[in-house]
Amino acid sequence: MGGRRYWDDGREVYDLIMGLLDYPETANHPAFTLSLQTDFEDGSGENSLFRFVGSDGVVDVTFEGFKVKRVGIARASADQILKGYNSVTTFSKAQQAAYAAKLASEGLSPTRPTVPSGPDAFRAPAGNDARYDHFVRFFSSIREGKPVEEDAAFGYRAAAPALLCNDSYRQGKMLGWDPVGMRAIH
Repeated sequence: MGGRRYWDDGREVYDLIMGLLDYPETANHPAFTLSLQTDFEDGSGENSLFRFVGSDGVVDVTFEGFKVKRVGIARASADQILKGYNSVTTFSKAQQAAYAAKLASEGLSPTRPTVPSGPDAFRAPAGNDARYDHFVRFFSSIREGKPVEEDAAFGYRAAAPALLCNDSYRQGKMLGWDPVGMRAIH
């Protein structure tokens, strides 16, 4: 989805596009959803990042470095389950006691476990430019035969789903992508 939201100057190209891509579980990774967004109004600028969200926290990766936030999925404590806003308080006293014993036998803490404080961050050294380094490695591979870090299959896996988002936008319909066979499904 997307469209021309900022500049209506006669061009056909959108200035905002968003895409959601669902990847099934494979032998190499669990199922996940990839969210892509490009907003040409701000040129991505300082808002450009990759965010990886998992059960133990979030990793934000930018051209300047990365930040790890260990927030994890909030799990209810035994006290929250037994005394919180839910149906357990409507159980009989005997049922509540039996449920409390079951939670204790499963090792559920009476109180919520503490979450590590503050994010861990890494900042690239001053003057570092990941884009420049990328091109140096690429040209060294071509000119000097040095091994590539990201081969053609890697590039295709990265580019094809994003290009498929463009096709989806232009056709006005959802399109499929087979990440194992690396092909569009229409």
